[in-house]
Amino acid sequence: MTMGSSPAATVLVLVMCCLLCGGGAAVEGGLIVELVTPSVSLGSDAQKLQVSVTSSDGSPAPAATVALASVHSVASDSPVSISEQSFASIGDGKYELGLSSSDLFLGKYKLRIDASSDDDKGFLDTVIAVTAPISVSNVKVGVVEGDSVLPESDARLEFKQTTTLSATHLQKLKLAFEVSGPSGALFKPQQVMLKLRGESGVEQTFLIKSSTGNSYELTLDFTKLVEKLNHQSGVYTVDLIVGDDVMENSFLWTLASLDLDLPEGPEGASSAPVSKFGPKPEISHIFRQPEKRPPTYLSMAFLVLTLLPLVGFFVALLQLGVNLKNLPSGGLPLAAAAGFHGGIASILVLYLMFWLKLNLFTTLQVLGFLGLLTLVPGFNILSYLANLSSASKVKTS
Repeated sequence: MTMGSSPAATVLVLVMCCLLCGGGAAVEGGLIVELVTPSVSLGSDAQKLQVSVTSSDGSPAPAATVALASVHSVASDSPVSISEQSFASIGDGKYELGLSSSDLFLGKYKLRIDASSDDDKGFLDTVIAVTAPISVSNVKVGVVEGDSVLPESDARLEFKQTTTLSATHLQKLKLAFEVSGPSGALFKPQQVMLKLRGESGVEQTFLIKSSTGNSYELTLDFTKLVEKLNHQSGVYTVDLIVGDDVMENSFLWTLASLDLDLPEGPEGASSAPVSKFGPKPEISHIFRQPEKRPPTYLSMAFLVLTLLPLVGFFVALLQLGVNLKNLPSGGLPLAAAAGFHGGIASILVLYLMFWLKLNLFTTLQVLGFLGLLTLVPGFNILSYLANLSSASKVKTS
C-alpha cells in the first residue's frame, strides 16, 4: 500500500487478509468441514460419526476425500488407533464413518479430520463424546452381623428390583455390585453413590469406591451413623445412584426399603434433620457490657485533686513574682523568646487534645512538627541569654 491509499482500499486489504489467514477449515484453501453428530453411541449400530463438507460458497463438495487423521483420548492425551479411517459419502456433501467398541471405548476424544478435493483442502479439529448404555450386574444387598459376608441367594437383586430389609444399630448394611461397559469392558463412572432417605426428612449420601476392577463394595456400620441420622428410627429408602456424562442410562435405583431401629438420643436433643443448604441461624453478637461507673461527685473530686498542683503553681507565681528582667526588649531575641514559649504552650495544648480526642499516631506526628518549631527559637534565645550572662561577668570583673 502507498501513502495515498484510500480508507476503502485499506479495509478491503484487511478483509482479504482475514479471509486468507482465518482459522478452521478455510486455512488450506476453501473446504469447510463441520461436525454433524457431536456424539457417537456404541449402543446403536445406526448412529455413526457424520461430517459435512462444503466449499467456501456454501455448496456441497460431493467429490471430496474425507479421512480421520488422528484420534487422541482427552483423559490421557494418548493417541488411539482406529481400524477404519476413511469416511464414506452418503450424499448431499455428508460423509460418515462407522465406529465400534473395538475402536473406541466410552469417553471423550480429540479428532483431526482432513478433507481434500481436486483443488481445495480443509480440516476440522474437534472433540466428540463416545457414549453407551452401562450394565449393572451381580447386585447383592443385605444386613449382616459384624463382618459376616452376604448370602449368595437371598441378597441378589435384578436391575430395578427392590427388596425389604430391617436392621438395628448393632448391624451393618452391605452392598456389592459390578459395573461394566459394552462387551463387559471395564468402566468406572464418575458418580457412584448410595443415599439413605428417612421418612422424617433425614438424608445421608455415601460414596462407593471400586474394590477391584469393575466391582464396587460398601459397608455401612449403623453404630457409627446413629448421630448422623439424628437417632431417627423408621423406614429408610436405600437408593443407588450411578451417573456419568458418557452414560446413556444414568440411573437412581431404589434398592431396598430399610426398617431401621436406632437408640433414642439424649434428653433435650433436637430430632429435626440438619439442613446442609438451608439458611443458617442468625448469629447475635453480644459485646461486653460496660462496667458500672463511679458517682459523678467522686470523678469531680479526683479532677480537683489533679488540678491542685497547677493551681499551686500559679499561686506561687503571684506570691514570688515573675522575673522578666532577662526578657529581650526587641529584635530577633524577642521573637525567639516568643516562639520558644509559644511552642511549649502548643505542646501542652497538644497533650490536652490527645487526652480528649486525638490518637497516638496523630499526636506523634504533630508533636514532631511542634518540637522542631520549638527547638530552633529555643536554641536562639538560650544562646542570647548565655552571651548576655558572659558579657555581664566581663563587666563586673
